[in-house]
Amino acid sequence: MRCRQHAANKRYEVAAVFPDTITGGGDYLKRPGMMALLSFIDAHPNERFIVIFDDLKRASRDTRAYLDLRDAFRARGAALDCLIMKLGDTPEDEFMRPTWRRRAR
Repeated sequence: MRCRQHAANKRYEVAAVFPDTITGGGDYLKRPGMMALLSFIDAHPNERFIVIFDDLKRASRDTRAYLDLRDAFRARGAALDCLIMKLGDTPEDEFMRPTWRRRAR
């Protein structure tokens, strides 16, 4: 709901919604929701998408996973937007981005 409101506030058209109900770690790029999202973007190569996350930690719990996720979207020409953190690409943004740590198992 918050992502839809965010999209409306920014005047983004919502093309599709891809929920993720899985919790815990693992390869975020191989989760069913993420795979469906990436397949959707791949199926529309001439369109540019902005992918909105409520909380980016729902999609990556550490810096490496975030960078892999970011690169997967960049390769497809898609931008990321997050409700609770700024996702810029300037050196200052990179420096200010939080570093996530894996939880001990």
